[in-house]
This record gives sequence, C-alpha cells and structure tokens, in this order.
Amino acid sequence: MKASEDNLFDLIGRDRQQYQVPLYQRVYSWGTKQLGTLWKDILSQAESMAADSGSPNHFLGAVVLATSPLTEARFPRYIVVDGQQRLTTLTIALAALRDYQEASGDSDARARINAEFLLNTRSEGDDRFRLIPTQQDREAYRAVMLGLHHPDEGSAITRAYRFFMQKLAAVDDPADPYDIFHIEKVIGERLNLVSITVGADENAHRIYESLNNTGLRLSQADLLKNYLFMRLGEVADQVHRDHWQPIESVLDTRSSDEDQLSRLLLLQMALLGVENPRAEDLYSEQVKWFARNGEDHDTIIRYVEQLNRRSHLFALMIHPRREPDRVVSEHLHRLRQWGATTAEPAMLYLLDQRDAGAITSEQVARGLALIESFLVRRMIAWVPTHSLNRIFLALPSQLAAEPSPIDGIHRLLSAKRRYWPTDAEIREQFQLSPFYQRGRGSQRRYILQYLEESYGHPEPVNFASTQYTIEHVLPQKPSEDWFNQLAAECGEDETPEDLHQSLVHTIGNLTLTAMNADLSNHPFKRKRQIFDLSHLEANREIAEAPKWGAAEIRARADDLADRAIRIWPAPLAGVGEATRRRDWQKMHEVLAALPHASWTSYGAVARLIGSAAQAVGSHLKENPSIFNAHRVLIAEGKVAEGFRYADGSGAEKAREHLEADGIRFSEAGIADRRQYLGADDLAALLDPAD
Repeated sequence: MKASEDNLFDLIGRDRQQYQVPLYQRVYSWGTKQLGTLWKDILSQAESMAADSGSPNHFLGAVVLATSPLTEARFPRYIVVDGQQRLTTLTIALAALRDYQEASGDSDARARINAEFLLNTRSEGDDRFRLIPTQQDREAYRAVMLGLHHPDEGSAITRAYRFFMQKLAAVDDPADPYDIFHIEKVIGERLNLVSITVGADENAHRIYESLNNTGLRLSQADLLKNYLFMRLGEVADQVHRDHWQPIESVLDTRSSDEDQLSRLLLLQMALLGVENPRAEDLYSEQVKWFARNGEDHDTIIRYVEQLNRRSHLFALMIHPRREPDRVVSEHLHRLRQWGATTAEPAMLYLLDQRDAGAITSEQVARGLALIESFLVRRMIAWVPTHSLNRIFLALPSQLAAEPSPIDGIHRLLSAKRRYWPTDAEIREQFQLSPFYQRGRGSQRRYILQYLEESYGHPEPVNFASTQYTIEHVLPQKPSEDWFNQLAAECGEDETPEDLHQSLVHTIGNLTLTAMNADLSNHPFKRKRQIFDLSHLEANREIAEAPKWGAAEIRARADDLADRAIRIWPAPLAGVGEATRRRDWQKMHEVLAALPHASWTSYGAVARLIGSAAQAVGSHLKENPSIFNAHRVLIAEGKVAEGFRYADGSGAEKAREHLEADGIRFSEAGIADRRQYLGADDLAALLDPAD
C-alpha cells in the first residue's frame, strides 16, 4: 500500500493514464449543497492566493485507488474505490473553467486544461479520458469533457457543469484579469487529497470502510480547546470552571445554528486583528496568533477570559430580547430577522466597544442602523453577497485605526467597491427592478413590513402574531379586464403583456396581506373593497386609488422609495457609491446558467436585472465575449442585426451556434417560442430564494 498527499495536478497531471469508476459504484450524485461547499472552499483559497497570504492548502479528503488488472506500463490504470464524487466534480469544474475562459477570449485555455487535467491527448476512444465514470454517467461526462452540446439536463453531471459556469460568471470581475485564472490554479494546485493506492490483489475495500466509519471528526473548536488547556497545566481545571464552562452555558453548543462556539471563535479572531480569518483554518490561524503573541499561561488565561466576556455579548446577538437597552435590542432583532450572520464581526465589535466604555448604547444603535442599511440597500439593488463575509471580517481591524467607530463604519462601508447603493439608485431600483425576485422571501417581507411601519399607525400591527404574505395588486396572471386596462397605457411598440411583465414584480405593485386567498386575481374594484378593510395603512392607501395601472404603480414606487431612504440611511457621498456593473454580473450569471435548447430576449433579461432592453443590447455589443451572449435574441426570436462576436462574425455564425445548441427555427428564421425563457424563468435559474 502506498499513501501520499497530492494536489490534483500531482494525481492526474500526466498524459496517458486513467482513473476508472467501477460498475458497483453509485452514479455521480453531488447536488447544490455539496457543490456549494466546494465552491466556497475554492473561492476562499483563491482570495488567499490573490492576497499572497501564505495560508495552507485546503484538504479535501482521501481517495482510495486500486491498480486495475488492465493496467499497462505505458498506460497505468487505477480503479477508484473511494473518492469518485470529488474527482468527478473537480474535472467538471475544470471543464467549465476551460469553456468559460475560452468564451472570454483565452485562446489557450482549451488546449492547456485538456492537456494538464482532462484528456490523454495521444489516445482514442474511452482511453482519451483521464477519468472515466460509471456507465450511466459516461454519455453526459463525455459531452462535458469534449465540449459538446448535451441535451440531458436531468444528468447530475450536466447540472454540476451548469453550476460552475453560473458561479464563474457571478465572480468574474472585469477589473481583475487574474481572478478566474486564480480559481484554475486553486483547483489544480491548492486542493489536496490523500491518495491511497493498493495493488490489484490487496483489499482496497477494507481501507475504504476504515476511512468511512461512524466516528465523529474533531471540530476546529475542539482542536483549539485542546490546544489551550494542554498548555495551562495545573491551572487548567480552574480556568475551565471559571471561564470555559460559562461560555458553553451561555451558548447552545448543541445547536444546529452553524455551531455557535465556532462562530464565536471566528469573531474572536477578527476582533484580535487577524485579517480575513477563515472558519476552516480557525485552529491553525489561532495557533499562529499565539505563536506571535505568546503561549504562556497569562496570555492564554487572558484570551479565555476575554472569550468568556464576549460570549455574553454574542448571546445578545442571537437572543436580542435579552439586551437591556430597548433601541439596541430592536436593532439587533431587526438584523437577526434579516439573517445578517455575515455582519456579526461588526456587530460584536460595537457591543465590545460599549462593554469597554468606549461608546454609548445610542452610538451602538446608530452603528447597527448603518450596517442594516448597507445590507438592505444592497439586496434592493441585487448586489451579489459573496463578498460580504470578507468585508465584515476585515472591519474590526480596520475600525481599530478609526477615531470614531461609528463614523468609521459609515466611511469604510461607503468606500469604493463596497457597493452601498445611493438614494438615486434606490429610486431607480424601485421603479424598474422585479423586487419580488430579489433576495430571500423573508427579506422581502421584512422590507415591506418596515415600510408599512413607517406610516406610523396609531395602533401598530403585530407582525409576529399574524401570517402576512406578499400580494401582487396587479395579479401575476391577470384577467382580460386587467389587460384591457393596461392597453390604454402602453407605449410605442409595447403590448399589454410587455407592460404587465415590466410592472408586476416591482415593489410599487406589492403589499402585505393576511387575505391573499380572498384577493386572488379579482378585478381592482373588488380588491379595493378588501384592502379598505385592512389594518395596514399601505393597503388602505391602495384602496383610495380609483384604478390600478402603470401610473399608480410607479407613483407608489416613488412614495415607497422616499420612505425607504428615510428608514435606511445612505452611504457617505464622495467616498464611493454603488455601481450598476454588478447588475451585469447577475446577467452574466444567468446567461451562463441557460439550459440546453433554450433562448431568451433582451427584454426578459432587462426585466430580470431592472434595466432597459437597449442597455442590455449595448452591454452585450460592447462585451462580445460574454458566455451565451448569442442566445439573447430580439423579442420576435431573431438574432439582432448588430450582433457581433469578438472575431467580427455576426448573425450567420450565431444562427449556426444556436442550432448546435438545440434551438429550432422556422422557415422565416424565427426561434421556436416553446424554447423561450422569460424573466420569471430566468429568475428560477439563479439560486432559489426561501
């Protein structure tokens, strides 16, 4: 038996070799949860590489291999006894990287990645593949590896490929020419596997069983606790009794709520000034901190005492009603409702500063309000959330250099590339964007709830005791009467259906109600009667409108924007402001996720991201290398006359690619409408909301 720790290039980076998944293995089955965990690890390593932080490689687990009876001296073959899901996923991710980079203009990507990781370039047939999966998966896997168009959208392999294409589009930053290349380097060189290879006559399955027994792995928190108390010697029992046991009693260490103790330890590292600490490196990074600051008894005891004190502050964030100051308690509760776990480093920093006497409760409340505004405004403008963890983990060390923590939060979150939307952008988003397709359902209800409370009802509604849902005043599936009313407001070359799609999901058309079933798709006259009986001020205001169409929806969006701007404060002017570039990132992401044999239109994309069809067309024209740009057609179903690829070719080549993608055309050159994806269909391709 031979065991070694290898990266992927070490393992499969050799021409003329093959790893075979045997028949008895289950088919490829990784879904969004497993893929998402791996993607998070890849991004974390890519960020470390970009920052040149010197952090260790990420360990993925073990791969058990047995020498195949068909192996040859010049073409070694191995049977994958364990680890096929990891190996298959990594090769799929590399195929997506290859195709994405090639579409973005990297002419060397295909040959480079194929030769280094995916294909035996001097072989034919199935011998051509470095990894060959079990029979049920081979057709879909071949299509992905060879860059063919594959119609089997039900295959987990095809779905994994679409997942990585979508995620690459979401993180691709035009301002950083190396971000995607860093991801390629991470997959090839910074994800380590322990490969255990046995001869053909040895019992590989016994090794497999021993690696997958029912024992529980030690967590990062377990390892750190052991490190601390092993160094305390004879005072360990007293320190454990006086300071560690209170931590475990104030936190629910058995909770499934993302392991509260591990979260606290990560926050402790952030408050100690460790830049961008990572949960998976919690133990090793904390040990490095002690190596720099001392491993003596006094240093460790002060650390545990400090952790004990902060555990009580952290508990206030989890249970806001325990906070004695009413205003601070309300702000903590609102952030808890929002699901603002990424903002916990800044929240704990504020509570810690108050506990040290540096700031007052009033200042804490103001700082929490700024954090809430930053999160809420970004959700309204659909700014991607993947950078939030990095932003907030870095904040405590940055605030330490600020003369005022509260002004520091305002300034730092307003800085360039933090994308805190301005008042002007909030107004624009309320008018144009499909708010109903933004964020999580709980976050949409949260925003509508606090907009309702801004009316100042003398007898406020108890939202906690009533099940309110979101109602479309103009129905999602309107009757002919509704369309007839919209027809009178249509612009030039605009149909009632077009106008309906541009208005129905905007915030001006949405409200909260406990009578959703009663309202249904009724005409507005009937809805007015029901809204007039509502306890919500916003609904009674809707009931005062004589009709409900484009003018009323847009006017209400303006009023709600005014209220939102008063509730959630703006970033500081001149420091940095939100930019619409991130909307394009969301468009790139959804285009990369288009399934086989489907097309969409400029108008559908525009409605999805809250833009105009002309702006979408201009962006695609200025960026011809965007993946799947050719699948965005004019509403009629034809390639736009001005469409051009990066090499200058146009509509004729696009038509060829569309047909290769499985899209059918009539004799008149119009794409099959049954293969069309509208704005709602596109929204469903993105990460599902709750």
